[in-house]
Amino acid sequence: MPTPSQSQHAILVAAAKHPKRDVREFMTHIKIRAVHEKVFQLLLKNGWIEEKPGDPDLAYHLSDLGLEIAGVKLEKKIYTYPKKPAAEKKAVAAKAVKPEGKETKQQKVIDMLKSKEGATIQEIADALNWKKHSAQGFVSGVLRTKLKLTVTTKKVDDRGLVHRIA
Repeated sequence: MPTPSQSQHAILVAAAKHPKRDVREFMTHIKIRAVHEKVFQLLLKNGWIEEKPGDPDLAYHLSDLGLEIAGVKLEKKIYTYPKKPAAEKKAVAAKAVKPEGKETKQQKVIDMLKSKEGATIQEIADALNWKKHSAQGFVSGVLRTKLKLTVTTKKVDDRGLVHRIA
C-alpha cells in the first residue's frame, strides 16, 4: 500500500476531524490547479477517498482506508475460523486427495512418480505442458516440502535423473 505524502496526509487528517469528512474543503490551500487535480486524483486512485454519488454536498469523502491512515479507529467485524490442530493439518496434506471425476495436475505427477518407471523432470514438464523449472519447483516445493512425500532420485543411463515416490 502506498504511503501518502505530507500534504496528502494533512488533508486526510483534517478531513477526518470534520463531521462531513469531505476532502474538498481541505484542499483549498493548493493554489495551482494542476497540482490540486493531481493530489486529488492520487487520493482517489489509492482508495483514500471515495465518491458518494447520491449526495451532491458530499461528493468525495474519506474511505475506511483514508480514515485508518488519518488515525481514526474503525470498528470492524473480525471473522475468525476455528483452527485445526497441527496433526490434523499434516494428515490432510499428506493424503493428496483428488477431487472425484477430475484428475488434477498434482495427482498426475504423483501417479507418474509412483509408477515403476518413475519420471524425469522433462517428462513431467512435457506431460503437463509446463516449463522444466516449474516441474522441478513442483516436485521440490509441493511434493517434498508441502505434502512431505519422500521423492527419491536415481540416475538412469538412457533417461537421466529419474524421480520416484518411495
